[in-house]
Amino acid sequence: MSESCDLTYDDHLTILGVPKGAVIINPPVAPRGSEPKNPSIRKVLYNPNTGVMTDIVQYFMDLTKANLDGASNWKEEYRFTSTYGIPDVSAASLHSLLQEFKNPDSSKFRAYYNYYYVSWPREHCSCACKNKQICQIEHANADKYRQCVKDAETETQTCKAALTTATFILTLVGAFFVQLTV
Repeated sequence: MSESCDLTYDDHLTILGVPKGAVIINPPVAPRGSEPKNPSIRKVLYNPNTGVMTDIVQYFMDLTKANLDGASNWKEEYRFTSTYGIPDVSAASLHSLLQEFKNPDSSKFRAYYNYYYVSWPREHCSCACKNKQICQIEHANADKYRQCVKDAETETQTCKAALTTATFILTLVGAFFVQLTV
């Protein structure tokens, strides 16, 4: 697994659905497994008085480029707060970000998915893929995660129908535009 974030909710202590904590799992320095990834490291900035993470800066090495050049070249991949437009990396800010991820065409989710694989070229994340990612963030508990994925199957069908409708409309607009310009 690469980078991930899990929000921790406590049904008895949660106030208005805001999580009480967050766990951010670092991506690997030495990636292994069936899916290729670039290595990465993070610098975590925090408020020493409160312990709240104020930002995370992720650095990575482009393995393809490093192999071609014969040298490693670590560079900044992204800065959490500026990439996602949040004030800090507190549980409340991450909860707000998760709500934005749920929007059908969330550019912030697309950025997250890219950084999840440490900028390794990937195919587009389908509706089912996105729902699984969101369930993974929202439910650290395995049973709740499985239920979320099961419940999301209906949302996946809705998402696919919306994409099909949008594609149809864009095709019609494109055909109309072509006829106007001919």
